Amino acid sequence: MTRNIRRSAVAIAMAAAATVGLASSANAAITKVGVSGTVNCTGTITTYSAVRYMDGYNNIQIYVTGAAYSDRGGTGMTLGAYIPAVDQAYRDYVVSANRYATFATSAYKPNTGFRVQAAMDSSSGNCHNNWSGNLYY
Repeated sequence: MTRNIRRSAVAIAMAAAATVGLASSANAAITKVGVSGTVNCTGTITTYSAVRYMDGYNNIQIYVTGAAYSDRGGTGMTLGAYIPAVDQAYRDYVVSANRYATFATSAYKPNTGFRVQAAMDSSSGNCHNNWSGNLYY
């Protein structure tokens, strides 16, 4: 009986170690970089030229620290991650600064290239078309 308990304990310990190993490899370190840009006051999407490469199977996120806005228009922004290899854009809408935009890109393999996209709500007054934030990928 003692032998069976030891075997069970060893089996549980091995399973726990394997699970920890899987979790740590699946959750690779996420890269964080500051990003900023200028968008069109008309509300059309801007795709920036810098290509970045995914580090792991993670969703890409942008935390907006400064949103573009119009004095008599909206304060919302559409942000996105564009995958040129498949001509696919993943977008999210944020209503103001201090919000996360999250893109469902976790199915892509590491080293998949992407470009950041941004647009502001269409301006009907003075246009403040600069934005900034932190990109996590």
